[in-house]
Amino acid sequence: MLTLGDGADEIIFSGNYAPQQVTVISDFAPASDRLTTSWATLQRSWPGGGNPFGKGFARLVQSGADTLLEFDSDGGANSFTPLIRFANTQVAAFGASNFGGFAPDNSVPAGQVVVGTAASDTITGGDVIGDFEVGADKIRLIGLGLNNFAQVQTALVEVGGTTAINLFAGDFLVIAGVANAALTANDFIFG
Repeated sequence: MLTLGDGADEIIFSGNYAPQQVTVISDFAPASDRLTTSWATLQRSWPGGGNPFGKGFARLVQSGADTLLEFDSDGGANSFTPLIRFANTQVAAFGASNFGGFAPDNSVPAGQVVVGTAASDTITGGDVIGDFEVGADKIRLIGLGLNNFAQVQTALVEVGGTTAINLFAGDFLVIAGVANAALTANDFIFG
């Protein structure tokens, strides 16, 4: 059993997390706590892009007074295995902020525009990046199935000098005013 304590907590699952039994978190607070993971690490057949909840790889299930986070390793939505039990929580209390931006009900979060500072920035979220500076700023791609620059290049779409990274299932990250050809591997952080 894992007890988090007061305040906003972040639980990070990394590597090949495969417990022999369900991990119980006794005091997860959906209003402030979050779970961070590389979905591709947990789901060996994860194709990347889109929402793992909508793609059949993950789901939340009410089990009495608790909420279970379950995974289906092949994404078939037909062989879910419980991974985490959030004690004394309701499924409806969880949202995209608890799971790295992925909504458990597969809804699309409201779009946001991320505008950096004059200094070098690392962008970790947002639908539109308004002032990305090639060679100075970085885009962090975690848990999207885009694990290297070659994969990113296959997901790039350019319209009128603005690049979009196709995150699949209708999701895009737009880099306003930046052409595909201007981007290099040095503009991204993976994993």
